[in-house]
Amino acid sequence: MTPITPPLDLETQAAHSVYLAQAGIKGLVILGSTGEAVHLRLAERGQVLSAARAALDKAGFSDYPIIAGTATQGVDETVEHLTAARDAGAQWGLCLVPGYFAGASTQSGIIAWFRAVADRSPLPVLIYHYPGVSNNVKVVPSTYEILAAHPNIVGCKLSHGDASHHALIA
Repeated sequence: MTPITPPLDLETQAAHSVYLAQAGIKGLVILGSTGEAVHLRLAERGQVLSAARAALDKAGFSDYPIIAGTATQGVDETVEHLTAARDAGAQWGLCLVPGYFAGASTQSGIIAWFRAVADRSPLPVLIYHYPGVSNNVKVVPSTYEILAAHPNIVGCKLSHGDASHHALIA
């Protein structure tokens, strides 16, 4: 959950991040698809991440992992978001499969997009496969196998109910 209401409630977000760390949660995805992240400007995204990082550091969680969501469609904008996330203290970037032009999407196009992002990203990249918010674009298991060879693509988050894909990817 991203508990943000206009204007940004950075204090609540930071306190919630510390609470989760103190409760034993092993890391956070901030600015994912649950919440209002898609409505935030880049500068606001940086403020949310920076506030969480600063609060975690102050509470003694300086090595606490933060994965920053980047739900953008273009390579350049995604790299901008990844750079801002790094500058704000995130250690990884969670990149949503682009789905605006779903009808023209192919597995080779998905591979090319993720390679282009990963080649330029200052953070290690996780593939975010969530057909429910990416216009039903699906990443097939063989695409993960190909992308796993990229040194800057380090994992994935699977937000779909196809257990057979989960098993094949694992």
